Amino acid sequence: MARKQKTIHYIYKTSCDVTNRYYVGMHSTNNLEDGYMGSGRRLRASIRKHGEDNHTKVILGFYDNRELLIEAEKGAITDDMIGDIDCMNLMAGGEGGYVSEEHYKLTSKIGGDIHAKRMVNDSEYRLKF
Repeated sequence: MARKQKTIHYIYKTSCDVTNRYYVGMHSTNNLEDGYMGSGRRLRASIRKHGEDNHTKVILGFYDNRELLIEAEKGAITDDMIGDIDCMNLMAGGEGGYVSEEHYKLTSKIGGDIHAKRMVNDSEYRLKF
């Protein structure tokens, strides 16, 4: 389902409980319990290193549609924030990390494949989901 067809749009902050580093992002979904922690490169590396259980996600605000969400992210992730040594974001807000629609489709498929594999092979993940 395309992101514009999702009904819940929000800005979030995911923090590493071990290092106190943080990542701010936006997400659109139909399920607040979808397990999404963020997609930033540094954040993913932090989750691999310290484990998902050592990361906390807090929703900072909800928005009525994707367009408002994108505008809100522009204000939430500033160049000053990017300069903060504890910030895991690589770029200012509003654009996302996708280079093209093709890149988005590829990463969405890979994420879906990983989710499907975990649903089959990981009973704890399946119960959580």
